Amino acid sequence: MLRPLHNGDFYPLTSINVSNDSWCAWQHDLPERGEGFSMFFRRSGSPYPAIDVQLHGVDPQAHYEVTFVDRAKTQNLTGADMMKLRVKIPDVPGSALVTYKKISP
Repeated sequence: MLRPLHNGDFYPLTSINVSNDSWCAWQHDLPERGEGFSMFFRRSGSPYPAIDVQLHGVDPQAHYEVTFVDRAKTQNLTGADMMKLRVKIPDVPGSALVTYKKISP
């Protein structure tokens, strides 16, 4: 399911560093299919249970089915909503996978 999405565009969502108190996140977006995924990692020294990110390559006017895989939660969001997405990871360290697929233009 995710393997073909690696052939699309890649976006780092956080600065590249090895600091134990920061988050690490990136996005893969396959524009021709209108879908992609993001990986989020809360490192062991991070005091922050959530991060706000701007996903790239999404159409602000379109609607997307967004799945927070680790929480087994799916919701419909606009591209504008995805450009100010909040991801929560309560566990330290912890990770989250978010997938999305365009469902209407």
